[in-house]
Amino acid sequence: MNHDKTQNCNPSDYVPEEDEINLLDLLLVLAKHKKMIIGTCLVTFVLTIGVTLLLPNIYSATAQILPPENESPFYVSMLKSRTIADAIIEKFDLSEVYRKKSQNQTYMSLDGHVSFSVGKKDGILQIEVEDKDPKRVAEMANAYVEELSKLSDKDHLNAVAALRQFLEVRLEVVKEGLAQTEQKLQAFQEKNKTIRIDDQTKATIEAIARLKGELASKEIELGVAMPAQEQQTAQDAVLREGFEQLKAQISALEQPPVGGKIPGDVTLVTSIGPGLGLQYAGLLRSFRMQVTLFELLSRQYEVARIEEVKNPQRIQVLQTAYPPATKSRPKRSLIVLLATFCSGFLAIFAAFFREYITSMSNEDRETWQQIKAYLRFSR
Repeated sequence: MNHDKTQNCNPSDYVPEEDEINLLDLLLVLAKHKKMIIGTCLVTFVLTIGVTLLLPNIYSATAQILPPENESPFYVSMLKSRTIADAIIEKFDLSEVYRKKSQNQTYMSLDGHVSFSVGKKDGILQIEVEDKDPKRVAEMANAYVEELSKLSDKDHLNAVAALRQFLEVRLEVVKEGLAQTEQKLQAFQEKNKTIRIDDQTKATIEAIARLKGELASKEIELGVAMPAQEQQTAQDAVLREGFEQLKAQISALEQPPVGGKIPGDVTLVTSIGPGLGLQYAGLLRSFRMQVTLFELLSRQYEVARIEEVKNPQRIQVLQTAYPPATKSRPKRSLIVLLATFCSGFLAIFAAFFREYITSMSNEDRETWQQIKAYLRFSR
């Protein structure tokens, strides 16, 4: 009876095939070249320590601010502006610190030492500065906050001053129009003393006039706010919503012309002539609208004058930068470990490559010589 050969094989008699990797052969190569591998790691370890000790310590300091709602991207743009950068460069003499000959080179170096980020949830703006001097790095971060506050307040005051001047001009125009309308209404009443309208009609006319005055005021606010900003803010959205609501209220009060009457005058009493009644209603509504517009613009003008005088703080400082107690980089231990590990890996690769070169066949050796010959640039 024939038995399978594998059943009678003794594990101790097993002989590996020629192409099979033997762990002992690998260990043998490592042991054979241990001096080269260990020496490479030691030299790299010592040299890396020396190099990292020559690297300067870099410190980082962070300041945090809270800009007005939905205006964080605008404030980041201000922080990146040349206006603030030039002020920081001049204040700390960064051309000498960075050893740069031109202002533009200094600006580029500064750009590599500062970063700005905005929290997605809370909108907090973070200013992080890096420098070799722990005291200076904190002062630079705080200087960014100071310069940003100055620039923000200046822009805000310019906008408020422009608004105040605009409202001042508009008030004069509305005041003249109000005086003219009042004169026309008085002259009409003196000429037509018997004209009367009922309370409901008068209330409707005054309601429409008041709403149209508010509508004109909102339109002025939108005309001032929207061109001044590239992106619509939450305040602009509220203004726009209020503007549309006023238009809807006026449309609900007004009715399309019926029987030759103007919108809003359908309840005029019929005891007076229709022509005089419509004329009186139009004059009264125009007068009430001018009065409402004048009152609203006067309030806005007073608010703008107060804003211009009190100079409010636009940004809120949440965290002031302090001199750091420890460096942020370089991570010397990590650099030494990574360099030693990489050199050890390359040394092991070199050991196996040398072993392969010494043990290859004559045919492979001739091929290797041809490769070396082709790689020479002198050919």
